[in-house]
Amino acid sequence: MSNRSRLLLLSGPGGSATGTFAAATARTLVAEGHVPHLIEVDAVRVPGEALASVLRSSIGRLMAGMGSDPVDDEDWAALPGVAPLSALYDVLTALADPGVDVVVVDCGGIDRARELIAAPSRLVRLLDAALTPRLAMWRMPGEGESAPTVFEGLSALRSDLLRMDRALVHGDTIARLVTTPDDAAVAATLDALTVMPLLGVAVDGVAVTGAAEPPRALVEAMGEIACWTSGDAVLPAPHGRPAIGPLSPAAPLTAEAMVLTSLETGFTLDVPLSGPRRAGARVGRRGDDLVVAAAGVSRVLPLPPVLRRCHAVEAMRSERGLCVRFTPDAALWREPDASVA
Repeated sequence: MSNRSRLLLLSGPGGSATGTFAAATARTLVAEGHVPHLIEVDAVRVPGEALASVLRSSIGRLMAGMGSDPVDDEDWAALPGVAPLSALYDVLTALADPGVDVVVVDCGGIDRARELIAAPSRLVRLLDAALTPRLAMWRMPGEGESAPTVFEGLSALRSDLLRMDRALVHGDTIARLVTTPDDAAVAATLDALTVMPLLGVAVDGVAVTGAAEPPRALVEAMGEIACWTSGDAVLPAPHGRPAIGPLSPAAPLTAEAMVLTSLETGFTLDVPLSGPRRAGARVGRRGDDLVVAAAGVSRVLPLPPVLRRCHAVEAMRSERGLCVRFTPDAALWREPDASVA
C-alpha cells in the first residue's frame, strides 16, 4: 500500500452508469489488492458532523446574532453548495484513513463533478472577501472574550477548503469518464476532456458502454488517453490494465505548469491546455489573477509576481495551448529618482 491515498473521480454525461462504474471499479481494486473507499456524492443528503460544526460556529452564529432560531443540521442541506461540501469532507476523512489507499468518488453527472472540483477555490475567494478586520472584532452581545468568534469559524472553514482544493487539484488525483455512443453524450464527453484538465484534474480514460467500438469523434480526440468499450457491462479499465495506474492522462493546468519567459520588450506566459475544445479557450486579467475559460468553464490562477506589474497585451495560440504577452506598466516599473539620497 502506498503512503499516499490516490483519489479517483468518476463521472459521465447525465450520470450515465456512474454508479455501476464506481461499484465495478471498487470491486476490481479489491481483487487487485487495494483497499478502496467509495463515496457517492448524490447519496450525501445531510451535512456530516465536521461540516455541521463549522456551519453552526459561523453562519449559525451570525443568524443567532440577528435573532433567528437555531438551525437543525439537516436543514443546512438546503443551502446551495452544502451537498458537495459534505461529500468533500467525506473525501478528506477517507484520504486521512491509513487503512485506505484509493478513494473512489462517484460524482454522477459531469456538471456535478465540475461543481465538486471548483467549489473549494471559489468559496475560498468568497471567504477572503468576507474575512475583514471588522468581522474579526465582531462578537455576539453578551459573549466573553474567550468565546470563539464568527471570524474564527469562517477561518476554520477556509482552512478546510484549502485542504480540499489541494486534495483535488493534485498530481495523484485523476478523473475517469463513462459515456454512451449517442451524439449528445459524446459531445458532453469531448467538453469534459477539456474542462477537467482546465480545472486542474487529469483525465486518464473514457469507458464507452453499449457499443462494440468507440465513436470515431471520441477516438480522434483522445490522443494518448485510454478509451475502451465493454458492451453493456462496465469495465473500470481496458482489458489487461489495472484499475488504478498510469493510463497516459492529460496533464492538468496548474500555476506551476505555466511557463514564464522574459523578453527584451516584456514577458510571455505559456498556459498549457489540453482537450479537443482548447482551440476556443480565452484568457483575461482580474486584478493579480489570470482567468482561463474554455467549454463554458473558467479557472482563476494567480499570476507570477512580476506580471502583476504588467499589462496583458494579447493572447496567441501556441503548441501547448495559449501564450499571453505582457508589457511592463510604466507607472509600476518607474526607476527611482537618482537625486533622492
